[in-house]
Amino acid sequence: MRLLPPGEGAAGRADARFLGDVALVEVAVQGLDAPILARVREADVPVQGAEVGVSVDSGAGSIFEREEKFRRETRLTDTKPKSLALA
Repeated sequence: MRLLPPGEGAAGRADARFLGDVALVEVAVQGLDAPILARVREADVPVQGAEVGVSVDSGAGSIFEREEKFRRETRLTDTKPKSLALA
């Protein structure tokens, strides 16, 4: 995923959480039911609540749809996770 200036790519709104020298950016993209998560360098973090554009290079990574079944079956009280999923 690449964050772009507003008006380029798909329209979204960014919210970031700093994790040291990188940040986890959550982007609410118009037309998607759930936000997209991206890890970016501290220098590339958009301002909280900023409008951004989003593009995805289909050859640069893997994108998985979140499965509703996984969220229903996995509980915080489970002793062993059934599987791991990245959002």
